[in-house]
Formats: sequence, structure tokens, C-alpha cells
Amino acid sequence: WIEIPLSTYNPSLMQQLINLVAILPFLLEEADRFTRTPCETESAQVSKLWDAYIELLLQLERWEEALNCERPGFWAQSSHSTLRIPSPPGTPLWFTNITMANFWAHMWAFQVICVVELGRLGTWFQNWGSQPFKQGRFFCFEDSQRDILSISRKICLGMEYLVQDDMKLFGPASAILPLETAYKVFSKDNQSNMREMMYIKRIVDCLVERGLQSTPYLVYG
Repeated sequence: WIEIPLSTYNPSLMQQLINLVAILPFLLEEADRFTRTPCETESAQVSKLWDAYIELLLQLERWEEALNCERPGFWAQSSHSTLRIPSPPGTPLWFTNITMANFWAHMWAFQVICVVELGRLGTWFQNWGSQPFKQGRFFCFEDSQRDILSISRKICLGMEYLVQDDMKLFGPASAILPLETAYKVFSKDNQSNMREMMYIKRIVDCLVERGLQSTPYLVYG
């Protein structure tokens, strides 16, 4: 996937992103295996997985920073939508085109997934009484929680662009994974994130109206 199909033409930003996160399904599977059978797991294995998540997160963050310096491809813009949906905190994000909207929504979603998985690993093994990360890279959970809330809000702010009528089904289909990721973050504290939860519900309703009947099951899980 990474070498042969793209040997003739330069990969797009979205293809580059998929190439970078191609390891993520393996990392998720390993994390599930470790948390299911902690007695059979060695600290060195968990530290290796921990470092792999942090390395992927750092690569995504560095790439985002570099792109924002060169050509961010998105900006805050007052809504011109006729969706009649409650606005999330902040001004909606608009993109140069649907490809860039798809790219940035997934860039942010993959960052959130990495942080959430690091939190899951850290909490699980701390409760288990193990210290698998003492040799691994440092990771600040307090900062990360603020970060994923901020990133999840950016995902929400980009939804209005994706569900426009002009995007046909490509935009709505691109919204599902990022929307699911943001929902999981906000649903951990419904009261504090009520406005975001209401916004996500309206976006899900819009996607159902567009014919994507499975959206509630995919987003709400």
C-alpha cells in the first residue's frame, strides 16, 4: 500500500496520512490484547507500545505544525449554512476544498485516538499496580485531556463544511470517523460538554436525513 501503488504518482495529503497511521490498527489490537491479559504481559512490551503511540502522536503533531506554517487549508468563517443547527463553541471552520476538509478532520481524529489510547493504557496499568512506563517516554495526562477537548472541538467546527448539500455523500461519509471520535471524548462528561453533544446529535440527524441510516450506530457505538 505504501510503496507500490504510489511509486508512479506522488501521494496526496490524505494518502500520506493513511500511510502514516497504517500502524494504528496493529497498535489498537496490541493495546486490547495487553489489557485483556495483563498477567501475561511484560513491562518491556507495554513500554514499546506506549512509545509507539507517543511517536505516532508526535509525528502527527509535527506534521500539523509544519502544514500550518506552509498552507493550513482551513480558516474560521461565519456560517452560511441553512442547516439550522446549534453552533458549537467557536466559529465554524471552512476549508479550501473537500479533500482538505477530509484530511484535517482525520488528522485531528487520529491525534485524539492516540491520546485516548495512551490514557487507557496508563489508567489500566496504574490500577493493576504495574509500572510499565517508567522506562518509556514522559506523557502529561493533564495537558493531554485539555488537548483532546480542543482538538475534538475543531472536529465539530469542521462538520458544517462536510455536511453541505454540495458535498453530496462524500462529505457526510468523511464525517463519520471524526464525529465518532469527538463524541467519545465529549460523552465522558455530558454535563460540561452539553452544547457539543447537542451539536453532534444534530449533525448525526443531518447525516441520517442524507440517507446514511447507520450513522447513529457508528457514531454512538
